[in-house]
Amino acid sequence: MFDLALRCYQRLGWTYLRLTILPALFCLAAYLFEREIVLPSLFLTSNASNLNVQIGEAVTSVALGLFVGGPLFLMGLSWSTCVVAQLVSDTILGNVPSPAASVSTVRRAISRVFGVNLYEILIACIGFILATGLLILSGLLTRVTGNDNVIAGVVAIVGTLGEIAGVIVFLIVVARYALAPTIAIMEGVGLRESVRRSVLLQKTLGFHPSGGGTVIGLMFLSSFVFLLVVGGIGSTLELAGVSHFLNAFFSNIPFGSFLLEALRLLPTFLAIWTIVPFWAATLTILYYERRVRLEGYDIEALAADVWRTDLQARFEL
Repeated sequence: MFDLALRCYQRLGWTYLRLTILPALFCLAAYLFEREIVLPSLFLTSNASNLNVQIGEAVTSVALGLFVGGPLFLMGLSWSTCVVAQLVSDTILGNVPSPAASVSTVRRAISRVFGVNLYEILIACIGFILATGLLILSGLLTRVTGNDNVIAGVVAIVGTLGEIAGVIVFLIVVARYALAPTIAIMEGVGLRESVRRSVLLQKTLGFHPSGGGTVIGLMFLSSFVFLLVVGGIGSTLELAGVSHFLNAFFSNIPFGSFLLEALRLLPTFLAIWTIVPFWAATLTILYYERRVRLEGYDIEALAADVWRTDLQARFEL
């Protein structure tokens, strides 16, 4: 499936990139918000002597990350998913890929896809949320009962283990619900039915393995490529001495600091811009692969094609 996704990328890559540059900017803005505002605020406080203030600031930071940065990223992801899924679907079904049709899909399905993605990320992060709540509770117990309280220590240990378990929960939920956005686009169904269908298609059935392994592999592959692109370009510029030259050059021109920061973000933008379409294309291919495996979609499509084109047929087979 990865090979097929790459072949689709070779064929339709420029169309992908041309139609997803704006949603990639949405994703970049969310990335910057999380990196520059949310993450630093988790490790800084305005009052180091007041635990209640620290807890309030931590809760506020987590809420900002989930309900501001998260939806901003999901808007860009949903937009790109609608565009790429339609193009890849046309390719798989033997139709001529139509950029106009993909843009029409954005207008028709983006609200459903955004809702599905938002539901998925909230359920996937529930382990982290509960574990963070336990760590906050441990801090409150320590403040009320003192550092020698055993219960506070146990709660802290459970919260720490919960953060680790949260990673496992995140992977499982994403693997089970990964096809829901594509289902919302291709089948035109709502949130509940999209999630149900995704869980059904991802299950192990008889000799057919689960599709979750493909999704987890895609997550690790996408993360590796992201780090490779961002870290590789950054390291190359540092080794070549380009960063020092750029700092000196932009320090002497108007808006130099702004332009320099935009240039530093270029590798991150390129990584997001290229990886998100590959993610959406692979999940679209996985959707059709699972339908062929579990529902005989290839036979259904062939029969529909024959019935539509064979005008002389007297009976539908």
